[in-house]
Amino acid sequence: MAAGRVVSQTGAPVENAIVGVSGREYSRVVVEAGGNFQTVPIPPGVVDLVATAPGFDPAMARVQIAAGQTTNVVITMVPKAPAARVTGRVVDEAGKPVLATIKLAGPQIAEGKVDESGNLSIGVQPGQYMLRAEADQYLSREMSLSVVEGMDIPVNIVMHPRPAIAGVLFKDGKIVLRQPISFKVAKKKPTAEFAPGATQVIDELIDLLIAHPEIRQIRIETHTDNSLPPAKAQELTDKQAQALADYISQQGVRKDLVVVQGMGSKKPRVPNLGAAAKLKNRRVEIEVVQ
Repeated sequence: MAAGRVVSQTGAPVENAIVGVSGREYSRVVVEAGGNFQTVPIPPGVVDLVATAPGFDPAMARVQIAAGQTTNVVITMVPKAPAARVTGRVVDEAGKPVLATIKLAGPQIAEGKVDESGNLSIGVQPGQYMLRAEADQYLSREMSLSVVEGMDIPVNIVMHPRPAIAGVLFKDGKIVLRQPISFKVAKKKPTAEFAPGATQVIDELIDLLIAHPEIRQIRIETHTDNSLPPAKAQELTDKQAQALADYISQQGVRKDLVVVQGMGSKKPRVPNLGAAAKLKNRRVEIEVVQ
């Protein structure tokens, strides 16, 4: 028999590959964790071992099998030529290049660096991918991509600077907003339009979700005071919740990760006595569901 490992050109194990003797289907075995394999008993003589794996060209190694002995062999596999490319630019809010690292997870794992002009170009096999952009002193970004064979998939990413003091924390299993997600006030009435600085806090929340994959779902509730009749208050918070959902979705966050709901004015934090109290009741709350 033969035993050994299946590795890529970099020496990394190719798991879930299949190894067998050419022309003998019964001899095929699945490569284990770490790239290790051991064939079924093979009659003595010269045989061709063939390895196949998704995303790689078939690889062959000719070995001499001796009676009563195990022949050790390493089979090196070469990735298939990319069938498509993810291309585009990564810039900051002023349009200046950001030297980010781009990671793609899907039918294959790929990684690339943005060049000094902010351009990216990464060859991948077709399929559904999750793209992550990371850079020092910037909030991470993530988005899903559908890569079609033979096509360049354009991606343009705007990265936001990481604040010196975090406005969103994950502590003891809870998400803590040190800075509020606020909405504008027009004619002394709350609206569904984000106040200045609100989207920066939401961007921090998204960065936190990327950094903590153990958070599988969060619930965002929007609340208001009693400045409006109950039906109008519900309508307002529904619109605020939808504004949050739309913005978060536009940033590439999976829809099943975030649930939003308008709560109207029925759950005040404090009695609605005076402007300061009403301001406290106009709020966004976040709960980790699972």
